[in-house]
Amino acid sequence: MYRIWFAAEAMVFIWFLIFLFFNPINAQQYYDPSDCLENTSYPGSRYTCNHSYQHPCQTFLVYRASHYFKTISDVSQLFQLDPAELLHLNNLKSQLKVLEPGREVLVPIKCSCLGQFFQATFNYTVPENSTIDLSDIACRIFEGLAKPGTFVEENTSEGNNVEVGTKLHVPLKCACPDNFSNSSGVKYLVTYPLVEGDAPSMLSENFSISPVDLWVANNFQPWPTIYPNTTVLIPLKRDPVINFSIPRSPPPSPGFLPTILVQKTSNTKLRNLYIAGSVVGFILLLAALVVCGLHVKALTNLRLRSYCPSILEALHFHAQHQYSLRNYSIEDLKRATDDFSEERKIGDQAYKGLNMDNAEMMIKLMRFE
Repeated sequence: MYRIWFAAEAMVFIWFLIFLFFNPINAQQYYDPSDCLENTSYPGSRYTCNHSYQHPCQTFLVYRASHYFKTISDVSQLFQLDPAELLHLNNLKSQLKVLEPGREVLVPIKCSCLGQFFQATFNYTVPENSTIDLSDIACRIFEGLAKPGTFVEENTSEGNNVEVGTKLHVPLKCACPDNFSNSSGVKYLVTYPLVEGDAPSMLSENFSISPVDLWVANNFQPWPTIYPNTTVLIPLKRDPVINFSIPRSPPPSPGFLPTILVQKTSNTKLRNLYIAGSVVGFILLLAALVVCGLHVKALTNLRLRSYCPSILEALHFHAQHQYSLRNYSIEDLKRATDDFSEERKIGDQAYKGLNMDNAEMMIKLMRFE
């Protein structure tokens, strides 16, 4: 069974290498694993473009219903779109129906190459009783679809803190397929914000695409690790349709800033790792107990050996000084105790004396009734 599994993984890896080196898509963009709040710019913090041949394209991003934007009407106002367009695209009927928290909504956008980077530009007016921090707007309101550093670059006059009523330029992350991608049949690169629980295998199932296509579009290594509060590109060869029969990720919290890393390790591998660790730990514990037992036994034997001569001497003395019952006359007892003198007295009615063999003896007077 393990051989079959290993052979399957090896075959996927070989196909990935063939696809990487011989397919003209060839790793279009980079994945940025850094947290949304991190201001340092990395490859993939913004998707790059070459203005000489890149043209605007119609594409999509995924937005999740949350505590702040509960309905299609809310989402359409945020992205300045016609609610009817969102209803049709997401197969929904009511723009006022409250969506389940975390429910993914496809949003159509126009992606343009501006300077070195792709972006879909929207305007956002800071409302009353709302956040006035660019980092919060980027990572909570727009769910990591743009990083705070990008907001600052597009709104240099505002700084990080803005006033209520300020109109901001929102540069959302997006990308257009290049000429090579188009020749391979890739029609859209959908920007997808990750939350806790997302995994490459789940994304492949949700959008019915090959894992290799996902790896190549984001310049992943095989079996990558992805992190919450970042984005990936979903390469699609037809109009996007999300498969909602796949178990969904947990809904975003009101702050939308999950911090737990999502590992690529499958549950089976993780379970096997735990079992192996438990077995090794049990064996080590058992070995430690055996060693401790042997050590205690050795110490005990050493002590016994040190006590044995004394014990043998005592036994030898006892064997040499066994006495048999013997009758003494009263004259013998008087003679042994100097006639029961006070010097021989060792108690109220006990005396010490010497018998005929000059061996010490104790004589106790008894009263007979």
